[in-house]
This record gives sequence, C-alpha cells and structure tokens, in this order.
Amino acid sequence: MPYASREDASAQNRRRYRKNKQAVRDASKKWREDNPERFAWLGQRHTSKQRGVAFELTFEEFVGFWGFDFDRRGRGPDDLCMGRFGDEGAYRIGNIYVASNSENKQGPRPRPEPDF
Repeated sequence: MPYASREDASAQNRRRYRKNKQAVRDASKKWREDNPERFAWLGQRHTSKQRGVAFELTFEEFVGFWGFDFDRRGRGPDDLCMGRFGDEGAYRIGNIYVASNSENKQGPRPRPEPDF
C-alpha cells in the first residue's frame, strides 16, 4: 500500500529501524562483506563528492582499473590509492593512476606526454 506522503514513509522507516537496529546493522555488515568492490566504489564516489571532485567512473570501470590490486588498497604508506594526474579534473579513465600513499603524498604526477 502506498504511503499518503513522503513523511509517512520516512516515519515508517524510522519505526522499522528502531525495532530492528541490530538486524539492520547485521544485514549492512553482511552486504559490505559480500560486495567489497561495490562498497569501495560507493565510498570513493561519496568522498570525492564531499571534496567537490567529479567522479565519473562506472562500477565496471572502477573494478577494471583496480584489477588484481584491489586488495592492496588502504590507508598505510605502502598501500595503494587512486591518484589524478596533476590533482586536476575528474576521476575518470585516462586521468587516474595507481600509486602508493607515500608516493601520492609527495605530490601529483604530471600528465604523461602522448606518444605519437
């Protein structure tokens, strides 16, 4: 049955969440464990939006970009991150590269010269 208004739907969701907090948390944790790539993609898309940087990678492009290095991503100095050439422009294929966090902290890589 459709709700009378958006407020009614929100109120219903809040009541449902209060009743089943632990079940909702467990389901969320299970989803994150079952979908690590999608969780990472959504997280990076969200944080880039917060920083005001466009994120134009589709989920398939994101997974293809990381490939076998996906598990090496992280926050440590030797872990990998996604950098942008010159720290300019959007996160999109052709403007991103893989670097260690310590390399990325030293400064942005210049855009490579095209080979003709």
